[in-house]
Amino acid sequence: MKNTYSVLITILFIFFTSTLQGQFILNGTASQLDENCYQLTPASPNAIASIWQEDQINLTSSFDLQFNMNFGCTDIGADGMVFVLHTNPTQLGQSGGDIGYGANFIPSLAVEFDTYDNIVNADLATDHIAILRDGIVDHNNPGSLAGPINASSTVSNIEDCNYHPVRIIWDADNMILDVYFDCIFRLSYSGDIINDIFGGDPMVYWGFTGSTGGKTNVQSICFDAVESTVTSTNQTFSICEGVDIQLNGSLQNADYLWMPNTDLNNPNISNPIASPSGNITYIGTGVDQCENEFIDTFNIIVNTLEINFELQPAFSDTILCNGELLNLTLQTDSNNEIVWQDGSTDNSFTISQAGSYEVMIGNDCAETVVNLEVESGNCLVTMPNVFTPDFDGINDFFGPVSEGAVEVLQFKIFNRWGEVVFNENTSQGWDGKYKDKAAPSDVYVYTIEFIKGNGAKELMSGDVTLIR
Repeated sequence: MKNTYSVLITILFIFFTSTLQGQFILNGTASQLDENCYQLTPASPNAIASIWQEDQINLTSSFDLQFNMNFGCTDIGADGMVFVLHTNPTQLGQSGGDIGYGANFIPSLAVEFDTYDNIVNADLATDHIAILRDGIVDHNNPGSLAGPINASSTVSNIEDCNYHPVRIIWDADNMILDVYFDCIFRLSYSGDIINDIFGGDPMVYWGFTGSTGGKTNVQSICFDAVESTVTSTNQTFSICEGVDIQLNGSLQNADYLWMPNTDLNNPNISNPIASPSGNITYIGTGVDQCENEFIDTFNIIVNTLEINFELQPAFSDTILCNGELLNLTLQTDSNNEIVWQDGSTDNSFTISQAGSYEVMIGNDCAETVVNLEVESGNCLVTMPNVFTPDFDGINDFFGPVSEGAVEVLQFKIFNRWGEVVFNENTSQGWDGKYKDKAAPSDVYVYTIEFIKGNGAKELMSGDVTLIR
């Protein structure tokens, strides 16, 4: 059975991924529904809940968060939810009209989504949004920084059983907080929240509070998308040959299109399983309900279980020519790592003295080790200037002369009229015959290309006298 790797993506300027379980600290009646969704309040009176992202964010950097909020199915239910920036990830507020927020949240900055008209707080009769600070929910108080304003630009009731897309943007350079509801801009606040609210400390936690009072609603939040606007990722992953890998797009629960669709179990979902046979790049695109575009690029490197390589010179026992250096060159798949015995990782290695050497070629899935014994020797190659092919056992052949091994690649001999009288790749040389007949005594011209004992190629040319 094949193994499957699940790929989790990371996006710059975003502070959560939609598939990480346990990413929030849960307090009160809060519970996790699945890997993307959390319930803050059940349909019970006087419920209080908060959830907090485990990692702090730095308010000197901008952020752009998107999530989906469900305020329940009961119109004139209670009481709503609040997005909060705060310094304590275990804080739990008060029920009823405080919406799980309230006096305990000092210091804090909050975006209130209020679904119940508490006249004492100067609420609107319609479900509404406001930007607050320090646990203050009374809109007559200066701590109510912006709003209240109708939550939706089209309807008065958002307790409609539906999930509503919400986007909150912090522009750190211009110190502006913007709030979008149902893909429409609704409210903004401009201010130095680091200094004016958090006393100069930019490190805060973000999360949500919620509550019920005498009225109730099931209230929940889902993180089906991790960022709005155009989101691009470019990730590289390495797997072994024959292993599947799951691609998790940055926009969950939506139609996706993956190209190419090669070796995918379904190219039209955000998290297909890929079974690539070789290196491949998948590009997935999707559009969320606010028409924000998501583009995910996954570069998949498939490591083979068989290590292919070519080492030059291709000798297991290699000669280091006296007075020379031996240059080894190793060619292998781009996925493979090369490590020589001294720890160097280049595809070439220079040897200056005889001895034992080794190189490891491998990847995450397999490796092989090549051992080399290097001996010193005389690699000088000479070509005689005369030979006598009378087959008396002395000087009967014309060819390269060397103490070490010589591999002839091409050896040509020409007569004085330019005819090729010999064209072989043998190191034994020419026996003085042309077309199976003894060639006449004369001066002949030669060219020869060969590999010496250290693997170096050499080209020589000259003339030789044949004497009979």
